[in-house]
Amino acid sequence: TQHGIRYRLNYQKTYWNSRLEYEHARLVNDFFQPGQVILDLMCGVGPFVLPAVKRGCTVIANDLNKDSVFWLRVNLGLNNAIDKERVVPMNMDARAAIEFLSGGDKSKFPEFARQITGNMSIVEASEN
Repeated sequence: TQHGIRYRLNYQKTYWNSRLEYEHARLVNDFFQPGQVILDLMCGVGPFVLPAVKRGCTVIANDLNKDSVFWLRVNLGLNNAIDKERVVPMNMDARAAIEFLSGGDKSKFPEFARQITGNMSIVEASEN
């Protein structure tokens, strides 16, 4: 459990670092605003996804590791207060996800996302 959110995972097949708990919370609270669309390109089991959805964001949650996406779905099910309809899980390479979401025109990326995360980095999308 981190900040009231429950997580389950298989340590042998997914990545988890409990030392990042406060950094996850800080970034979500400082950068994510209710109503924003967030793209998490390397979402893992959901340490950004679930807090962002709890904060009122919609999250496109992508990870190359199918086991991480499996456990993300499990974690969504464990947390009844989180609106599962605000999460779009994907299992793709990050570059393929960008191409898919931009309709093949990477110059249009990231029109739909206000914040983009990936393995502890956050990029604020430019205002158009």
